[in-house]
Amino acid sequence: MRAQNAMIYGITEAGVHDSSGNWLYNTGAFVAYDYHTYTLDTVYAFHGDFGVQNMLSAVDPFNKRYFFVGWGDSLPGLHLFIEDILSGTYTAYPFEVGCTYLDYDPFGNRMLFVVNNQLKAFDLASATVTVIADNIDAEYLYGGSNRVLNYLNGNFSFVAGDPLIPFMYWITVDSLGITSDTSHIPNLYPDWSLYPIVSIPGDLAFDPNSNAYYGWRYFVPHPDDPRGEIIRFDPVSGEMDSLGVFKHQNRLNEQRGTFDPEKHTLLIPNYYGNAVKDSLLVFNLLTNKIDTTLPYSPLINVEQLIGASSAYLKVAGNNLAVNYGIQYKWFLNGEEIPESNQRILSALADGWYKAAVTFADGTTDSTDEIYFTSITGIHNAGASSGVHLNVTPNPFSESATITLSGEISGNVELIITDSRGVSCRRLKVKSNESMQLQKENLLPGVYWIRALQGSRLSAIAKLVVM
Repeated sequence: MRAQNAMIYGITEAGVHDSSGNWLYNTGAFVAYDYHTYTLDTVYAFHGDFGVQNMLSAVDPFNKRYFFVGWGDSLPGLHLFIEDILSGTYTAYPFEVGCTYLDYDPFGNRMLFVVNNQLKAFDLASATVTVIADNIDAEYLYGGSNRVLNYLNGNFSFVAGDPLIPFMYWITVDSLGITSDTSHIPNLYPDWSLYPIVSIPGDLAFDPNSNAYYGWRYFVPHPDDPRGEIIRFDPVSGEMDSLGVFKHQNRLNEQRGTFDPEKHTLLIPNYYGNAVKDSLLVFNLLTNKIDTTLPYSPLINVEQLIGASSAYLKVAGNNLAVNYGIQYKWFLNGEEIPESNQRILSALADGWYKAAVTFADGTTDSTDEIYFTSITGIHNAGASSGVHLNVTPNPFSESATITLSGEISGNVELIITDSRGVSCRRLKVKSNESMQLQKENLLPGVYWIRALQGSRLSAIAKLVVM
């Protein structure tokens, strides 16, 4: 019996022509490629008046089902085919003409698709169709790699992008139509826009273990130097991480990746065609490595992989989050926080936070230290401590005078952080003393000055540099 968790499934399709080039019929197969035994099996073959519309397909990794939209010689009109991978049998339902985007909803046992600017759901239990959203503007469906994806809060979203502007949009829709397009996720490498060819993000594969989406994108800094990047997208936090940049000899098209939830591997085919075996890339998400030991690897010719082993820290509301790893440790004011082994931490108190992240390759990296202050603390720090911090002029362009007054004992440390919480400068001030602050390397923007007596926050002030 085949090890089903070692499979990638796809449709092969080709037209058969006579000696004069006239079309006779389509031929092809529903295929399964076992990347443990390196064999390509035909689950069933077809020929005649049969085709697959725009290669619309999806996989249900939980129930071992494969979905595609097509037609057959005994099934006039467009149909949704549901293939049982274990038995090799299929069920077909009449489907709507004009379907352009298709995906399986792992939470609702239904297919999500777009037709005539409507987002619809096909319930697999009742074989009924419901309209989820109207007036889906075509501008949000730019490019050929967009997918309908299920959003974890009950809404639905599109992944979209522009090949000339390398970034991603996460657009949420509900019964009222488009409700949010604020999740504009910048490319991790903005200078890609200088390259002659930059692709939009490729199709994403859903990982039920982490509730994240995985995929890859392609760019060409030079015609002889094609590269790709494995990405991970967290729809809850809106974060997109780079898991690795690699070079390869042959271009891998932006086709849909298949995620294997049991082996934690992302399988990326070049195209769903007769060269499935020769065009498959296997990326192990536990090690953040491309498997270069398989026989077909030389055909892809992966020359190098730059793994993501650098930790970084972000602040969102009262939460602090680091990028993905396999182990986490959090520190507050230099002291380890007990049992802080999660990726996202709710701030315990005002203070200096950093995290140590251990990655799958065994390396550990620490984030920069960030000073976290709650919104309440920003407004009340001075009033509650009896210490006042004044900056004049504010805004300033060259220099400003900082004055501390009030209940001060001993020396005070002034810490200037940018809007992200990153420390830019530290100064020592004696009690009830004024000092000059020079602009120097401070870029135009909004900063915060915090006055600390020991580890206690005494006062805080907003600073604007012009």
